[in-house]
Amino acid sequence: MKNRMGKEKGYDYWLYDQDYEKQTDFFEYINSYLISSRSKMNILLVHSNDPLLDELNEWIPRNFDINTEGTDEMFTIKISKIFETFDKSVRRNEEVRARIVKYNDYPIYLIFSNCTKSKFRTIITTLINKHYPRISRMFLTNQEIKSICNEFERKTRNEVIIEFSHAKKRLFGTKKKKISQMTYTNEHYSKVFEKIYVANQWIESIRFEARVMVDELKKVSQPKYLGVISRGCFFSAELRFAPFIDIAIPLAIKYGYGKNEYLDIRSKKAKDENPEPIVINFSEDIFKDISENQNFVESFSDLEKISVSSYHSNPYIHISLLDYLDGSSYDLWVVSNNRLIIYPQISASTASMNRILNHIFERIKEGDIEEYKDIEIKNWQ
Repeated sequence: MKNRMGKEKGYDYWLYDQDYEKQTDFFEYINSYLISSRSKMNILLVHSNDPLLDELNEWIPRNFDINTEGTDEMFTIKISKIFETFDKSVRRNEEVRARIVKYNDYPIYLIFSNCTKSKFRTIITTLINKHYPRISRMFLTNQEIKSICNEFERKTRNEVIIEFSHAKKRLFGTKKKKISQMTYTNEHYSKVFEKIYVANQWIESIRFEARVMVDELKKVSQPKYLGVISRGCFFSAELRFAPFIDIAIPLAIKYGYGKNEYLDIRSKKAKDENPEPIVINFSEDIFKDISENQNFVESFSDLEKISVSSYHSNPYIHISLLDYLDGSSYDLWVVSNNRLIIYPQISASTASMNRILNHIFERIKEGDIEEYKDIEIKNWQ
């Protein structure tokens, strides 16, 4: 019956216009939509302490227009954006539709759209980024993306093969601080992540296929499900949606929301006389070579709309950061070979701290957050 629904009224009606009594009914339709249409579904996870529906309606950025319908738990949105050339001589208008679903009682929202990835990035993601810091993004580390692949295999008993990965390599001591690399591997995910670690890279996104091994000669079946996982909590699902909503998305929320909760405590205590710091421990002595300290300081120069003041870089590191986007400020100290301490100063939003933390994990190295407590995420109600 669900497959017939798409043919009778059109897929977009059931994706964006149909009223669903429960969120899980909507997810079931997405699964049948992917099976019958052979299309893709794009999903972005975002964080908002205030109702997202209210935030989007209360302020609309320049060159955007939106129309919403529904409640904060689940609503549809039509977004129009005017694109113009630098001299404003040429203007064009483009539209996309999306359905936004709140994840249980958490301040996490899932944005669904079957538009192209290009339109999703230039219209939907751009709109969300305009609302920073009230709406903030979440990020996944290399290890967390690898863990999602591992859970795919463990729970669906399908072998996860990475078709290609988009990674960036850290470059120190050169004018260019990073290099982007697209690698076509068609290898098991464990081998791909091992190579990424050895090459000192961080993952931007992976495209994978989940297949079944059919005999000893390692022949495999047609993919059972496939898609994209990105560092910025963007997903693209094909063939089946169930593995994403049952496995990948709850794990991504567990990781991303867990970091946000840790940072939120520090944000609230930023005005205290003794603010609670963010402490990052690294598995290697990355600050042992004092001659490399300047590279650490310079790595922050690529962080958009951040002012960097360096007080010391030899023998220890002490720098100050000011986030022009919302006025957040920090002192960063390195006084041992494998430990970085970040002190929030007077004002420090959770969104800004998340941005700083992600930048460190990308440009320096991924580490372990001290006193970070793992959280459990409830399944869909």
